[in-house]
Amino acid sequence: MNLHLDVSPQTEARLTAAARQRGIDVASLIEKLAVDYLPPANIPQGSADEESAAVIAMLEGFLTESPTDPEEQRQAEIEFEEFKQNLNANRVEAGERPLFP
Repeated sequence: MNLHLDVSPQTEARLTAAARQRGIDVASLIEKLAVDYLPPANIPQGSADEESAAVIAMLEGFLTESPTDPEEQRQAEIEFEEFKQNLNANRVEAGERPLFP
């Protein structure tokens, strides 16, 4: 099947860069993204397994998007620690126990 997609120049540039980084063409990247995002075809629509498959696909997508550069990883860890501190501060302010001791 052939599809025509209209995307912004920024999205096109991001797709091209991501495909180049993986050593594949843009069409192959888009197909991979669709396959990774969609639940498996053999799961009945509306079932709990379909929801689980969708969540698993989303989490796998997060893993492929996670930073591999040490500096990006360090920055992500700093942002996560700040996020946890902010969550704790809001909970303490509300009179609840911190989630991250």
